[in-house]
Amino acid sequence: MSEERLDRIEAHMEQLIQMVAKSNKMVLENNELVLENNKVVHENNRMVHENTKMIKQLTEEAKRDREVNEARHKELLKEIRNSAYDIDYLRNEVSKHDMEIHKLRTSQ
Repeated sequence: MSEERLDRIEAHMEQLIQMVAKSNKMVLENNELVLENNKVVHENNRMVHENTKMIKQLTEEAKRDREVNEARHKELLKEIRNSAYDIDYLRNEVSKHDMEIHKLRTSQ
């Protein structure tokens, strides 16, 4: 009976050894996955940093472009207003001359 008992204990020991070996293998695989995940996280963080930098640059460029466009629009508005005044002035002058020509033609 003691022989049977030793055989069972030995079988349990072998089973435990196999389970520990399997567990150790799983721990190693898990560690490798954690390292790989850390690399991916690091790369992702680097990309986020680069994207944030690019967004900041694009925002600054857009702000500068907007400021330049606003200045151009103001200049164009000034020119258009001046042109409108010039057109009104010329229209009035033409009207005066037309009236003078009309008076001269009718007086003859």
